Amino acid sequence: MVLETRKIFADPALRLSPSCVRVPVFDGHSEVLHIHTRRPLSVAEARQLLDAAPGVCLMDERRPGGYPTAAVDAAGKDAVF
Repeated sequence: MVLETRKIFADPALRLSPSCVRVPVFDGHSEVLHIHTRRPLSVAEARQLLDAAPGVCLMDERRPGGYPTAAVDAAGKDAVF
């Protein structure tokens, strides 16, 4: 998980403390990230940064089903959801 996440974010110095649960899926894989920043960020600022990141598709609606899944949203696409 550490090596794959560093590869995805193109940051070999990225500090991680992972835990892992394996769930079989047909397409892709999923990760949950808890991000610690050098300075405090508001939720709005974090969303804005993620939404503007190349290759990232931000889906974060505070409602049932307002989050991406590998099978429904990401299958066949190259973006990180």
